[in-house]
Amino acid sequence: MQHKLQRRGQRGAVIFLIFNFIVFTFLMMWVGIFLGQMQTRKDEMQAAADAVTVTIAQIARTGGVAAVCNNPALDYVLRNNVGGNPNNPQWEMRIATPCAQLVTVVDDGDGAERLQINAQLIAQQAPPDPIFGRMLGFQDDVVLNSRSVVDLPQSNLRDVERKLPRMVLALDFSGSMDAEYGGGLKRYEALQEAVDALLDVDNIEFGGVTFDDGVLSFVDDVSDEPAHRDVIADMVFDERPTGRTNYEAPLRRATQLLRDDDGPGKGYILLVSDGDPNEGDYMRGAEAAWRAGYTIITLSVRQPGQAPLDPMIDVSGEPGNGGDRNLALVATNAAELQAIFRNIAGELLCRLGPINPEPAAGERVFAFLVDRFGTETPLERYDGLPGVRSHSGDMGFAHLTDENKVMLTAAACEEVLDRGAHVVVRLSQQALVQ
Repeated sequence: MQHKLQRRGQRGAVIFLIFNFIVFTFLMMWVGIFLGQMQTRKDEMQAAADAVTVTIAQIARTGGVAAVCNNPALDYVLRNNVGGNPNNPQWEMRIATPCAQLVTVVDDGDGAERLQINAQLIAQQAPPDPIFGRMLGFQDDVVLNSRSVVDLPQSNLRDVERKLPRMVLALDFSGSMDAEYGGGLKRYEALQEAVDALLDVDNIEFGGVTFDDGVLSFVDDVSDEPAHRDVIADMVFDERPTGRTNYEAPLRRATQLLRDDDGPGKGYILLVSDGDPNEGDYMRGAEAAWRAGYTIITLSVRQPGQAPLDPMIDVSGEPGNGGDRNLALVATNAAELQAIFRNIAGELLCRLGPINPEPAAGERVFAFLVDRFGTETPLERYDGLPGVRSHSGDMGFAHLTDENKVMLTAAACEEVLDRGAHVVVRLSQQALVQ
């Protein structure tokens, strides 16, 4: 009888141990499942935080910083993340960082900046079982935090590089300029009309030289005063074609005029001619201008289908880069002559740069016009100078890859020159730093 009682007691103890083992095993399984869920949630949180900062960077890059707040793209990222799935209502995730603090500007110096996108996400998860949750120390919902930081490089171009440039017009009035040029005008008459239009451009200081086989006349100052421009116009309209052609004489005189002037900005000489020089040493004239630090732009007056004159190519360029074909232009009719004069003025006034950091080869560039109140306006991108010129009335830009600069349309340029705006350039690359 005693042995039977002992056996029953032993069986009861075993059953109790088995029960406790099962409970403990179940509890450990539950803990493992719960902690696994939390780790999964943490991974989802980090993935969501990274996705949010990358999305913010994309919004700021293409639409501007002001476009970030309340952007539906951020809600989309959260809704479509695994952790933010509406099919799991117990799992709620939101951006904890105030919108105004999502994007800050870090100044790296020399115009190089970074947009730092810093987003903190917070999420709540109700424990699968409140009793066991409290046993593990979770009195209420589980709260998880995740943080992600992305750096987006940008360049702040606050000044137009060539604001208020100084330009001396060196204009050919040799005998060949009396030839017909289309549109009922002779070459010298088309040149006079083009000069008259160019002198209406603000923010450039002008000087003037006319020449044939020597200097015919010049205005011995460089200024942007209206009365001074009138004097240049009178000089040009009073001139008539005569004589041979000499590039050296006007280049030297233009160099002297620029050197005698103390105004701000860079110096340029616009040399216009329809023929090869047959007097003087044109390269010596060009070299004198380059030594003084001035850039020579040439415009060959030619017939349709003809290229720039070879000597005009030779004297084109800036110090250290003579013979620059990009600065040797050609006009084949009166309308083209006027258009090129306007384009030259726009190019002098509306180039900004260099971009820092420099874009990688093939990297897409985004530009924004920032007014004096800090409001950003995205600029439409046009590929190449012809695009910018043909959209001069629009707010746009072209990326000059060879020079690592941007060139603005005339409308955007006016905002910078006359209304205190500046330009911010952002690149397509970004870095996930945390």
